[in-house]
Amino acid sequence: MDKNRRKQLEKLFEAPAPPGKRGFFRKIGLEPASMGNFIRVQFSYVSVWSWGAAILFLGIAVNLSCFYWQGLFSCTVAMMPLLALAGISESTRSFVYGMEELEMSSRFSLKSVLLARMAVVGIEDVLLALVMAWIVGDEYGNMAVQGSYMRTVLYLFVPYLLSVFGSLWIVRSFAGKEGLYACAGLALAVSTAAFASTQNLWWIYQEKYLPAWLAVIAVLGGLAFYEGRKMIKSHYLQSIS
Repeated sequence: MDKNRRKQLEKLFEAPAPPGKRGFFRKIGLEPASMGNFIRVQFSYVSVWSWGAAILFLGIAVNLSCFYWQGLFSCTVAMMPLLALAGISESTRSFVYGMEELEMSSRFSLKSVLLARMAVVGIEDVLLALVMAWIVGDEYGNMAVQGSYMRTVLYLFVPYLLSVFGSLWIVRSFAGKEGLYACAGLALAVSTAAFASTQNLWWIYQEKYLPAWLAVIAVLGGLAFYEGRKMIKSHYLQSIS
């Protein structure tokens, strides 16, 4: 079809301007939506499953600190990929259940909704990880390695960011619940590898390898940010196409 005919068809079938549009919106009386209210609403959309998983992991860490101190660090490191899985499943719920079109009808753009939801879940995970690192303390169980609080935070975030990066790539590449199942498999694999490293590769947690841990954190953080940005952009383009 040539351009002229297409333009004629567009003019012929163009929808008329809705009468009384401004008056209708005045009657509704919508309050101006501030960024604070927007973030607060996104907090309310976080499912009970996500909050429950966070409380469960925190409770496990507290109980281990009281009854199984020797395995506290190993178990806490192994729980971090599962924490990432809970966050990813919450952030990508719109894509998994096909709710993009419904959220596009909100007052904020779909990109803003996705960014806000990922920020809410990310803040929750970071705060929980900081608390769990404080519970672990400076003594890394039976490895007898003295360290600081920030070192513990680094050790916990490496498996977490690895799981986040891989899960974001999976969600972007595979649609539907199949992608979520693949994310669960990845989280379990990373969790198993992290636990095994504390048992068989305890020497990598020595202080002299701290620059390597920092480099890994920087690389994984950058990759996770890159994949998250690509995921939002790709799903947004799919939803409007």
